[in-house]
Amino acid sequence: VDLVASPSASSTFTGWSGDIDISSTTVTMDADKSITATFTLKTFTITASSGENGTISPSGGTTVTYGSNQVFTFTPDTGYEVNTVTIDGEATTVTGNTYTFTNVIADHTIDVTFRVLVDETAWSKTYGHADWYTEYHTYGLDVTDDGGYVFAAENSYNVSSAIEYDFWVVRLDAQGGILWEQGFGGMDSTADDDYPKVVRQTSDGGFIVAGESYSFHTGSSYCDVWVIKLTSSGGIDWQYTYGGTGYDVAHDLKETFDDQGDSTGFLLCGYTNSSGAGGRDVWLVKLDTSGAVVQETALGGSSDEYGHSAEPTPDGGCIVVADTQSFGAGSRDIWVVKLDGANSVEWEKSFGGSGDEYPVSVVCTEDGGYVIGAYTASFGSTGNDFWALKLDADGSLVWQYTYGGTGTDTAQDLAKTDDGGYIMTGWTYSFDVDSSDTWVVKLDDAGLIQWQKTYNVTYDNGDYTWSGSEYAYRVVQAADGGYVVAGESDAGDERNGDVWIFKVDSTGALGCDMDTDTYASEDDTAVVAVTDTSGESSMVTTAAVVNATTCTGYNATPDVSTQCEIPETP
Repeated sequence: VDLVASPSASSTFTGWSGDIDISSTTVTMDADKSITATFTLKTFTITASSGENGTISPSGGTTVTYGSNQVFTFTPDTGYEVNTVTIDGEATTVTGNTYTFTNVIADHTIDVTFRVLVDETAWSKTYGHADWYTEYHTYGLDVTDDGGYVFAAENSYNVSSAIEYDFWVVRLDAQGGILWEQGFGGMDSTADDDYPKVVRQTSDGGFIVAGESYSFHTGSSYCDVWVIKLTSSGGIDWQYTYGGTGYDVAHDLKETFDDQGDSTGFLLCGYTNSSGAGGRDVWLVKLDTSGAVVQETALGGSSDEYGHSAEPTPDGGCIVVADTQSFGAGSRDIWVVKLDGANSVEWEKSFGGSGDEYPVSVVCTEDGGYVIGAYTASFGSTGNDFWALKLDADGSLVWQYTYGGTGTDTAQDLAKTDDGGYIMTGWTYSFDVDSSDTWVVKLDDAGLIQWQKTYNVTYDNGDYTWSGSEYAYRVVQAADGGYVVAGESDAGDERNGDVWIFKVDSTGALGCDMDTDTYASEDDTAVVAVTDTSGESSMVTTAAVVNATTCTGYNATPDVSTQCEIPETP
């Protein structure tokens, strides 16, 4: 007679004891024997890990018996909260600071990350100075690692009865209060204008700002690109100009990283007519972490191309958007160029109609494609309309929509959002209260509108009110899921033109009678004028002159006016 030891689903057979000692589950009873089959409950391992600024307990590998429960507790550091919880590689929604595995019957993993704790609030502030003529063109905006923000704008002041413009870089806390501010530019009667275009926080906790300089340039050149690397407190790490004998202008700058996530330097995008194929050409310059030129290239045709935005791609290359007068269907079309890691063109295409089209930004999507923010006079309603285009990895159109009304609506930025969608900003004359208003449009991942609002500032000194003109240039998502918009208004306290920064909640609400719902619809543009420009453009290796500049920076405490401040979370 054979005896078979059969464990249940929850157990493992571990052997026989008594008159026999074998590992097989089957015993042949060929004589009198006293034996016992031994079973133990199965065990499984749950591996727990956490990111910086908090802990998970228990951490590492925890052994759990079959069918048992296991609780994990997340403890954020002071000033932080749980950001993401990932179970077995999948993002999971968790309420509170614990997660419980119930009825465990397999191995699992759990990982938690933390973010800066910021209550979801709404606020609106203008920044200006009575002794300055204007502070405007807030082309630079970024979120900082402490939950605050940094912006770069132009400020102007009077030098020998002439108005000169400088870089103005300001770091804000999460509620828009100034932590520090610095001005950079030529400060004597022979100085010329300097215009910032972009500011980013860098991986070392500092900042980098880039723009064009007429104060510091090469010989008799018109203007050069000026890049200043700052410390976390606004001190100067290094500063250089880059250019030749013509116009050399920066519109975008992004930090680049290697496969291990270490910084390799910066990718600069703009345009040049110091060298190239003809007219003005897209100019791409790769810098190392110290500002030295690693590689530089001009791209274009026989006419003018202006580079607006470049984004490093996961394959080590980059995607570039420009407006072109050399290729396409109209006087100005969007030109998209994909470069590989060796700076060779993989593909290039133009998109447009009979009117003018201008791109403002490009972002990489999770599926390997790209979304371009732009504005168009060829499609949509009257005048300019916002325009968003989704391309696949090969540059083929996936979807495209215009957004606008009967007036002129001009987009200036498009950014990705945490929910997989996009947010656009600029200004509108279609849905304005008085003159132009800032317009923000939230899109889902298919380009359809989720919400849309205009925003404006009203000046009231008790004797009269003034509803000014508002323009927006940049939008970023805040740490709490809301959005921060940077622009300008002439209805601030100084009324010459002030920087305007405002924060809305995740639904676009600002309050204080400063936000208004709009009712534009998305219209499929069905553009057919897509041109493969491969082989038509020229690539020229440029050789910019690099000069170390010696600007020391200055402070001038601005006035800050609060128009609205509403905690959205009690």
